[in-house]
Amino acid sequence: MERGYSNALNANPVKDKEESEDLKSGASCGADAVVDECIDVMFICSEWGSSKGGLSTFNRELAINLAKYSIDRIRLHCYVCQSTEKEREDASRNGIHLITARRPPGSSDPLEWIKIPPSELPKPDIVIGHGRKFGGAAYFIRKATRCRWIHFVHVFCEDFGKYKLECSITADAIADSEDKNRQELELCEASDLAVAVGPLLQRKYQRHLQDIKVEVITPGIFEQYVNPTAKQWSGFESSEEEFSVFMFGRGSFEDFELKGYDIIGKAVASLERKFELTFVGAPQDEQRKMEKWFLEETKISRDQLTIRGFCSYEKMKKMFREADLVVMPSRTEGFGLVALEAISAGVSVLISRECGIAKALQAVDGGMAVVIPTASPDKWATKIQQLSEQTPDERYSSAVRLRENYEKVYNWKEESKKFEKMILQLATSPTPKETEITEKATCSSKEKAQIQRKEVLTGTICLLAVFLSIFFIAWVHSVPHSCVEVGKSERRGPSESALGATSVSDNNKELNQLHSSERVRDVTKMRSTLPLGFSVDSRNATGRTPLMNQALKGNVQAVKSLIMRGADPSQMDNDGWNSLHFAAQGGDPETIDLILSYVPDIESETVYGETPLICAARRCKLKGVKYLIERGANPLANDINGLNSLHHASLCCQGFMQFLLNRAINSGRGFRGGVNL
Repeated sequence: MERGYSNALNANPVKDKEESEDLKSGASCGADAVVDECIDVMFICSEWGSSKGGLSTFNRELAINLAKYSIDRIRLHCYVCQSTEKEREDASRNGIHLITARRPPGSSDPLEWIKIPPSELPKPDIVIGHGRKFGGAAYFIRKATRCRWIHFVHVFCEDFGKYKLECSITADAIADSEDKNRQELELCEASDLAVAVGPLLQRKYQRHLQDIKVEVITPGIFEQYVNPTAKQWSGFESSEEEFSVFMFGRGSFEDFELKGYDIIGKAVASLERKFELTFVGAPQDEQRKMEKWFLEETKISRDQLTIRGFCSYEKMKKMFREADLVVMPSRTEGFGLVALEAISAGVSVLISRECGIAKALQAVDGGMAVVIPTASPDKWATKIQQLSEQTPDERYSSAVRLRENYEKVYNWKEESKKFEKMILQLATSPTPKETEITEKATCSSKEKAQIQRKEVLTGTICLLAVFLSIFFIAWVHSVPHSCVEVGKSERRGPSESALGATSVSDNNKELNQLHSSERVRDVTKMRSTLPLGFSVDSRNATGRTPLMNQALKGNVQAVKSLIMRGADPSQMDNDGWNSLHFAAQGGDPETIDLILSYVPDIESETVYGETPLICAARRCKLKGVKYLIERGANPLANDINGLNSLHHASLCCQGFMQFLLNRAINSGRGFRGGVNL
């Protein structure tokens, strides 16, 4: 439902029957009581517009859509460092009360200004901060007002250090990124609720914050970029017209490798003159400096390169109309809102697999078609060349289809409703201090005595259990080995032992059965009875997940069931094997096909350089080998020992070896290091 800010202030405190029943049931947020008063929610950010990039864009879109789809009882405010009259009017039209921070005497840092609660809203109920930049301000406001705090994470800083270049500000990029990552984790732990932008960041933060639940909000299509009346011109043959590639980003030189600018510069440089690259995001008066970097580092021709400065999202909308293609080649990226903005505008995109949006696109029909699984400039150049061979109308139709499919999976209405439930849960649950006071107030002397008796009884039972355990262990060791059951590792065959099912704690029957289940109904049953908070991606001692074990068995129904319940096929075990390697070793084409739809890199390598085809060939799985080669697997790819699938197949029957050899010869690929027959 749409509403303006004035409507929110005058909201009727009595809810209609339907909303009241929904709150009484607690929905999915677990609230046991109805919130009878208005909830004041305050977002904290530097600006209402988007001149600072992705973070402020996400903050504005989330606030606008929450105002659009949430109940009237939630009143929304946005506390910013600075604003214009036009921005305040825009916020008000969208149901947001925009509050501008006041500069305290002697302070010149705007980030210090927003640490002080505004006089317009001295006691908010919930404050929302973003990342390290605004998380600190949210912390100080919570401390001053005793409100609740929701913390959003947009990046995983530890990944940045691998690719950031050292500069005068940062002597050691890895150490600096590690320190920033530590700060981000501390903010998550200190907040009342941590929320990640997109599923990739949620997975990364949840792995580091196992004692708290990290929620996820995935942004939907940006409606302001959608232009239903846009017309694609087509006045020339595709081979004769210029092909314009746009890349948006920050012009900080230490981030050039991190953002993959060199990848696209080299890719475009390797193509013919009609391909042109436009970079948008140079700092003020540094366009020439950036041009020099591109010319020297990527060898791109000056005729193929255009450098532009930062721009507002109004100008970006116009630039999207200029572009034939928008690329995001980042070597690591928290989410990648620019790519989503381009998708919203109906522009063709190519996205690195390391971007968070690539993880989200795995669930979108046709989404992986725009994801490039490598940082090789040659592979990017090939894909750019292929897109240029399509007509503008064909590219536009594909882009619109991707936008429609994305919106079916991720849309602001559902994401806003999900976030609304998080807010209601915080608003209806007492603070930790209130809980402590309540417990102390209701604990009478009689109840204290009962608690003390229970503690004594519990201690006695625990002590008795310890003595019984010691007695049982001593009895087992006193029995001759012939009387004791042979160990599981001795009873199992090689393939069963490889699953490592007993590596999961034997005290947890459900987890053991989930790892070793043969049938999909067993998996479904186990999943429904697992302890609350347990991850379906639980790992055994070798780092393997239930999905890996079922893929190895070729249990395609169990694989489907686990993926539907959130299992991640891209997870890797201790040796770098993902579910595709295990499916290949199992040799079932249907299972391999299913996993390939989630792990599209058919040449993915383990830590020993083994490809899925090598895994299948080593186990003499002819059906699996045939299917992988039909899907484009390279029979001559080598592992770290210089052995390819032909070498491994030499241990199998002669017919199997001959099949692989014929495929290798017919593929037209060169023999790397010769073929050992």
